[in-house]
Amino acid sequence: MSVYNSEPKSNKNPLDLIIDIKKEIKRLISKEGRISDSKLSELLSQATNHIKSIKKYAGNNDQYQILKETLDSWRDNLIKAYKNKSHNVIKIITDYYNENKQEINNRMHKVLKYHPDIKLNYFKNIDTKEKAYWLGWLYAEGWLSQQGDIIRFGIEISKDDEILIDRFIKTIGFNPKYKEYNDERKSVKIRFSNGLFTNILVEKGFLIGKEKSKKIEFPEFMSREIYLSFLLGYFDGDGKQGTSKICSGSKIFLAQIKNHFNLNTHISPSRKNDDNFELALSAELFNEMLENYTNSLSRKKIRLETNEERIERLREFAAKTKKFKLTKEQLQNLIQTMKQSEIAEKYNYSQSTISYWCRKWGIKKKNDSASD
Repeated sequence: MSVYNSEPKSNKNPLDLIIDIKKEIKRLISKEGRISDSKLSELLSQATNHIKSIKKYAGNNDQYQILKETLDSWRDNLIKAYKNKSHNVIKIITDYYNENKQEINNRMHKVLKYHPDIKLNYFKNIDTKEKAYWLGWLYAEGWLSQQGDIIRFGIEISKDDEILIDRFIKTIGFNPKYKEYNDERKSVKIRFSNGLFTNILVEKGFLIGKEKSKKIEFPEFMSREIYLSFLLGYFDGDGKQGTSKICSGSKIFLAQIKNHFNLNTHISPSRKNDDNFELALSAELFNEMLENYTNSLSRKKIRLETNEERIERLREFAAKTKKFKLTKEQLQNLIQTMKQSEIAEKYNYSQSTISYWCRKWGIKKKNDSASD
C-alpha cells in the first residue's frame, strides 16, 4: 500500500476533500480496505449520517462549500484523537479552507443588513427542546430552493397559525418587518438566503427542492426529550388536529418514527393526498409530547384519551346507567365503617360505581384509605 503524500494538494471540491481525508486517516490508522461514510462521521465525532448528508448536498450543488464551523470541528476532533500524528490531515482541511475562503464566506453576512439580530447558527447544535421543536416544525413546513448558486430558505403557512411564524422569527432574530402576506392564499411567509443558515439545515438532514417531503428521514438526537420535541414540532406542522396522526410523503420517515418509539400502529395511505402517508401515534406518546414541551401550537394541544382512561370512562358510564339500589343515607352510613372496596363486594357493585355515587352525592370518605 502506497504512503499518502505528506504534502497533499488543496481541493476545491468537498467530495475530493472527503476522499483525501479518508485516505489520510486510513494511512494514519493503518487500515486495510475502505472507510465508510458512517465510520468517517464517527472518527470526526459527528452524527452517523453527517458525511452522507454532505456528499448528497455536494453532489447536487456544484457551488456547495463545507462550513468553516464544520471544518473547525473536524480539525479539533482529529487533533484530540490523534494529537501530533494528525498533521497531514489537518493540512488537508486547512488547505481546503484557504483555497475556498472567499467562496465559503461569500454572502454569509449579507443577510445581517436586513436582519441584524438573526442567529445564523441557531440549529448548529440541537441541544434544547426548543431547537428540536423548531427543527421538527421546519421539517414539516420549511423549504430550501436553489436558484443558481443561491440557496433560499422559506416557510409559508396559513394566517390562522401566524403565531408560530411570530414565535419562530422572534426565536431566531428574523426582522418581522420582512414578513410577507398573501391575501389570495390567506397565508404568511418568511424567506431569506444565507449559506451558513441553509448549510447547517442541510447538515441536519434537511433536503433541497420539492422532493424534500418524499425523502426526509428521522434525525438522530441525544435524548428522548429532544426526540419528543422534534416530533411535536413536526406534528404542529403536519399533524391532524384532534388526533395523533402525522402525515408525510416519506414512508421511510414514518417507519423510522414508528420503530424508534415502538408503535403498534400502521402506516397507511393518506385519504386526502394519494402521495402521502399517515401514522397514528399512541395517545400515551402524544400526551408525553405535550407534557415534554409546552410552548406548542394551542389549537392542536388537545390531550388524547388513553386506553386506561377509556376503560375507566366506560366503567363510570356503566355505573351511571346501572340501577343503584342503595339510598344516599344508606351509602353515607356504610362509608363511615367500610372501605369502598368492601361495600362494592358486599352489594355486588364495581368499586368505580361506589366511587361515582359518593362523588355525585357529596359523601365524604371516612379517611384516605377508604378509597383503596
